[in-house]
Amino acid sequence: MLHKLEALHEATRAALWDMEELTRASIPDRARLSTVRWKLTSLTTKRLRLIELEIYPALLPAAQPEERAALEQLAADRRERRQMSADHIERWSLERALTDWEGYRKASAAIRSDALAKLNREREVLIPLLQRLEHASPGSSAGAPRR
Repeated sequence: MLHKLEALHEATRAALWDMEELTRASIPDRARLSTVRWKLTSLTTKRLRLIELEIYPALLPAAQPEERAALEQLAADRRERRQMSADHIERWSLERALTDWEGYRKASAAIRSDALAKLNREREVLIPLLQRLEHASPGSSAGAPRR
């Protein structure tokens, strides 16, 4: 789980960087914009599924009260973030983004900043707990080579 989450975080950061680079252009690239938006949506879905279906069920049973509170806050933040993302996607269809490129560039910068902050918070909370879990689990992949 640890390595899956780290890989998804890394890929999401790369996609966010691609979006930042893309939105620096004064003229939009329709095909690239569509591709990067799809990639970000896909990575986010995979990451949330991993967290909700595998990571939380593995971490919650052994979580100390302060860890449980941090996990619950992350879950609440994710629900809020999911709604912000849905609102952004609804508000900024591909056609609207292309038509109001300047507006999209500003909106994209704001949502990217929020996404990076949330990724950092996930890392702060989840990585140490997952490392502890892997080290405590017999046959864990804690010592496995990283990709």
